[in-house]
Amino acid sequence: MKALDLLATEENIYTTFIDDAIGRDADVFSFVSFLNSLDSGNVIALNARWGEGKTFFVKQTKLVLEAFNPYYENIEHREEIKKTWEKLRKKQEIEIQPFVTVYYDAWMNDNDEDPVLSLVLAILQEIDGLTSLENERGILDLAGNVLDCFTGRTVKGVLDSLRGTPPLENIKKAKDLESKIAAFFESILPERGNRMVVFIDELDRCKPDYAIHLLERIKHYFGNERITFIFSLNMDELQHTIRKFYGNDFDACRYLERFFDFRIELPKPDMRRFYDGIGLENGSWVYESVCKQVVEMFNMGLREIAKFYRVAKTVAYKPTHKEHDQWLFAFSDGTGRQFCFLCIVPLMIGLNMCDRPRYNKFIQGRDGSPLIELLSDTNIAISMCSQLLNEKEAYSNLDNSSELIVVKREDKLREVYNAIFVKKYDGRSYETTIGKVLFGEETKNELLKIISGLTEYKGECLA
Repeated sequence: MKALDLLATEENIYTTFIDDAIGRDADVFSFVSFLNSLDSGNVIALNARWGEGKTFFVKQTKLVLEAFNPYYENIEHREEIKKTWEKLRKKQEIEIQPFVTVYYDAWMNDNDEDPVLSLVLAILQEIDGLTSLENERGILDLAGNVLDCFTGRTVKGVLDSLRGTPPLENIKKAKDLESKIAAFFESILPERGNRMVVFIDELDRCKPDYAIHLLERIKHYFGNERITFIFSLNMDELQHTIRKFYGNDFDACRYLERFFDFRIELPKPDMRRFYDGIGLENGSWVYESVCKQVVEMFNMGLREIAKFYRVAKTVAYKPTHKEHDQWLFAFSDGTGRQFCFLCIVPLMIGLNMCDRPRYNKFIQGRDGSPLIELLSDTNIAISMCSQLLNEKEAYSNLDNSSELIVVKREDKLREVYNAIFVKKYDGRSYETTIGKVLFGEETKNELLKIISGLTEYKGECLA
């Protein structure tokens, strides 16, 4: 996996599987084994939050299934995929039957009038290797193939009847759609495999009416014992979509139960492997440790983490890594800049990405709670906040010394926040010192400029 590259390209799908980049190969193995064991058609919901790697997971599953189907003659890296599978299989005796696989991005197709027709066309496109519908002839040819499957008429006869008439209108008028769809699938499978798996992705991002129609029509028209549909989705968001269509009081959970035979929760990835893949698993740098703390604070998904760290590395790499020794933080003003670089910059990036209203309140001096939340009680917090103590101040007095003044960490952090974002500096006041740390009247503006990326502090933007 390339650093910070989470695009679901064929190459990335392959390399992340071969390298087990996020520790999900064992889950792919279990899922393929599960599909292989089914003896009837099913509709499966694969549930996870947005950005948690559902697309990678289903496409890796698709990759493995295709590797074991001789129909896919030109599949790349077949032997490497099988070798990885053998490692996963260990001593288990599993014979993978030949599957025909189809990937359908529902969100990319939700402007189509009829989900059934859209799905059938997508299946044809994937099965027959069609890549473009750019011209009328291509549309007619594809419609002719569909109608030929549905009606038994010759392609030539269909095309002759379609001239001058929108081809999809003719398909819509076909009688006994259910039986013709069944005949269509029966015509595909015998030569190509024992079973078919249709992966339907991004359903929860579709327009409510399209998502509902797709679910209902698949349930009604595609009841074939040899076909399994797998919906990768965010169940919570899909329920929200259903309620937007039927009303807030509608029982969306019970409604969805009638569509899915199985609900499978996508397991959490191996975050250590993922962090290592994008360069974030580096315990020697405080900056990376704070970044991981921000990730946890906002409960980011994989896609969000990659984006967040890309920005964090881009805007403030040089002053947060030791090899760039021109950035000296020995004096109080330098220590203040160091505190801002290491703690406040990642926090502002996270706020800006995940909670824009709270970000605006933060930079406007109306809400300092995110800083307190970030540095509440961690080793990083203890290290960074120790600089905020004056002589004889401490956050605890374990020895019961009468000389120590016990202060609260959150109070010190409020002072920091106020010094940067609230205090109005005038001709009599240019700076605020808190412990060993100094913040000046330009600190806020410098932070905002860093977040913009328009500074000398940025490192290389990793692709």
